[in-house]
Amino acid sequence: MYMRKHKNIGVFKRWSIHTHLALAKTLLVILLSFQCQIVLSSEEATAHDLLALQREHFQSAHNALKVGDKKTYLAASERLGTYPIKHYLEALEILQRIYSLPKADVRKFLKEHKSTAISVDLRYHWLEVLRKRGNLKDYLADYNEEKVSTKQRCYYQLARIKRDKEDASEAIQEAIQLWSVGKSQPKECDKLFAIIIKKGYITEDIAWQRYIKSILNRQYQLSQYLIQFISDENHLKLAPKLYRIYRDINNVTNHNFFTSDELNTNPAQIHKALTHGLTKLARKDASKSLLHFSTYKKTHNFNPRETKKIITSLVKGLRAQNNPEKSDQYLLENKKLAANSLLEWRTRQSIKSGDWADTLFWIGNMPEQLKSKQAWRYWRQRSYNLAESNSLNSNTFLASQEIYRKLSPERSFYGFLSSQWLGIEKSINHKDSTPDSNELLELERSSGVVRTRELLYHKQILSARREWNKTSRDFNKNQWLLAAHLAKKWEWHNGAITSMIKAQYWDDVNVRFPVTYNTEFEKYAKFSEIPKHWLIALARQESAFHEEASSPAGARGLMQLMPSTAQEVATKNNIEYKITDDLYNPDTNIALGSLYFGEMLKRFDNSRILAIAAYNAGPSRAKRWRKATAGKLPFDAWIEAIPFNETRNYVQNVLAFSAIYAKKMGVHEQMISEQETIHKL
Repeated sequence: MYMRKHKNIGVFKRWSIHTHLALAKTLLVILLSFQCQIVLSSEEATAHDLLALQREHFQSAHNALKVGDKKTYLAASERLGTYPIKHYLEALEILQRIYSLPKADVRKFLKEHKSTAISVDLRYHWLEVLRKRGNLKDYLADYNEEKVSTKQRCYYQLARIKRDKEDASEAIQEAIQLWSVGKSQPKECDKLFAIIIKKGYITEDIAWQRYIKSILNRQYQLSQYLIQFISDENHLKLAPKLYRIYRDINNVTNHNFFTSDELNTNPAQIHKALTHGLTKLARKDASKSLLHFSTYKKTHNFNPRETKKIITSLVKGLRAQNNPEKSDQYLLENKKLAANSLLEWRTRQSIKSGDWADTLFWIGNMPEQLKSKQAWRYWRQRSYNLAESNSLNSNTFLASQEIYRKLSPERSFYGFLSSQWLGIEKSINHKDSTPDSNELLELERSSGVVRTRELLYHKQILSARREWNKTSRDFNKNQWLLAAHLAKKWEWHNGAITSMIKAQYWDDVNVRFPVTYNTEFEKYAKFSEIPKHWLIALARQESAFHEEASSPAGARGLMQLMPSTAQEVATKNNIEYKITDDLYNPDTNIALGSLYFGEMLKRFDNSRILAIAAYNAGPSRAKRWRKATAGKLPFDAWIEAIPFNETRNYVQNVLAFSAIYAKKMGVHEQMISEQETIHKL
């Protein structure tokens, strides 16, 4: 017994020793791990402090460089070390001295920073310097196709022809392509074109094809110039005919205007010309155009696209010229040949007139694929509910409101309306898309992404976008999703929204609909007495929160104001507004945009729907559209009947976005207020 007990004691001791050793090892691991964390935290803190200092030095150097303070610039730039966008300062310095700087310095920069967006911009300006100097040799050496203008392409081919005999034949072919477009090219291309013309490279066929292109583009002055290069007898006879049929629609009524030989030789060009003539005639006299089209169809083979275009002009022309019955009959007879957009247009005419039975009829005549769109599923149900005819009440499927039930889960204008009619909460359908942290970190550390981040920090948004575009050129969907979350992390919400579009991920509402510029929207919502979520929804639709957005029409900033409108609103409200670029300032833009939207609300008796339409299309158009419906239409029918696709989608989006933002901000309301559902437009 003693021996057994002693043995057990030995086992216990060994177990105890092993346990203590294991515990000691565990404590050591924990201690080392903790020390590593301290070291890492210390390293991160040091890196963060270094970055903060580099940012300060960069801003100081940038400001000094802009005002020509060389001493401050050099002192600050020397402290930048390996700052990721240090080379942007170097590029700016080169641009300031580009006419006097040795070419070796420019080339050194272009070589060392070829992967960056700023090198592309610098190369463009450098090529312009060489072109203006007539330096063919250096131009050839430094040319790159990325982001060059047409005049630079022309000069490159000119340099190749003059300097590089081996490349001359290829350069001539490139020059011919530059010449062969359906519009006038820049005058800087004249020397190049003079060479290929003088040497006889502009053949009959090349000249004829350009003539056709110029006619199709309505570049009539160019087409007249091109006649000198045409010598073929048949072409010389046909050219003035094509010109005349585009210029005078009455020629389309002459069925012998083109000979059978001309039709056999140039069927595509002649059918395009006839299509143009018939569609233009339809706007003036649709019945006459229809008569001639019926005759032409017996001997001419119009392609599907041309047929759709002619049918559209005839149906719309007949209706506009007080012949709606003939218009509808013709459309029904040709609905299989008609464009989907025409069937949608015709359905909207029924909605505009408040004829719900007719709306259902035209939806029924749509092809299945078109009929399945949210808009037409919604209007099938809505028209049934609005109709007063007892003959429609026998449809048990529509009586069950099943379409609304199937649409209600959708995060859309029609989905939110369906939920509202059913008396249920709208569905936001948020699905978080937070990616793997390691993948995110890997992308965040890539050089182009780091450069973008730093440019955004310094508010150099245009340069940041260019860097981002160059870096993300070959991103796949997963990388775009990662990019969206990085942009969100940086509070670059426009980058996040556009990246989500590229990723084709629609359900992360937090990324796609950020509550941003909160201070400004809060301030001016109170000042203008407009709900904040209305204003944020407007900005989200107008610019997707791109504060330096500029439209082709000239609208600028977050809420896309035209400079003339901004000036008018600023003057009325005693707001400081000096230059157009002030609209890129978020505070100024939101202030003026909020006040302008407030003006639209007052102008249209506080009708949010009319005010939104006016903000997009202008108050005159909104007033004209309201007058046409004479206050007889429900709100959703008025929106659907808006004749501009852009404005219709705009109004629907702003209302839907407003509902999303109301939900995010804890505002409990339906997309359309009770007053808006009652008030007819």
